[in-house]
Amino acid sequence: MKKEFQFITGTLVWYYYICKREVWLMSRHLTPEQEDPFIEIGRLISGFAYRDERKEVRVENMVLDLLKNRLNALISFGNSLLYTICLSEIFFTHLDPRIGFLHTTNFRRFSLNLDLAEVFKPIIVDRVIFTLINKGMIKGKHFEKRLEGIVLNDDGKRLFIKELEERLKTTFYHRRLKRKVSYRRLIRLELYKIEKHLIGEEEYSPFIAYW
Repeated sequence: MKKEFQFITGTLVWYYYICKREVWLMSRHLTPEQEDPFIEIGRLISGFAYRDERKEVRVENMVLDLLKNRLNALISFGNSLLYTICLSEIFFTHLDPRIGFLHTTNFRRFSLNLDLAEVFKPIIVDRVIFTLINKGMIKGKHFEKRLEGIVLNDDGKRLFIKELEERLKTTFYHRRLKRKVSYRRLIRLELYKIEKHLIGEEEYSPFIAYW
């Protein structure tokens, strides 16, 4: 057990709060393809997020960066909405939202919605954030400072929710189904795939977006 914890560093702890996938890769000494378009998107987010205020906290030989900025507020609020949307879609299926396959249950009541959201964060939440930023829709007046950091105010939340609803209603051509489906419908279809996997009808393969 002691040997296992020798590999936990301050960098891994820091990345745990930013991207759990990156922690998984780094802990196994795996390096993603640097020319991958998703890596470029990640660099864009990183560059925008980390240029704001930094505060370092030292714990023995580890240095943790506490980031307080507007992009994190957008990501946090967007993810929380997506978790709720995924949970509501689970209730239309025979799946138990308390039983997940990626996130542990521990103190959480539900975990399957968190697992499902991982598939859709890049194509729903991230896309909404890109739209709000690139079109200049989100501004400084949509944020406020609180003890825990920077958060969206009521006007900012309404703006985000409106754009998220538009994204969920947007349709695209589904290559496998050979027809157009909305992103909200896509979430339900992903749940049906998990059901088929559990009953042994078809091996589960997560949705992959083609850019």
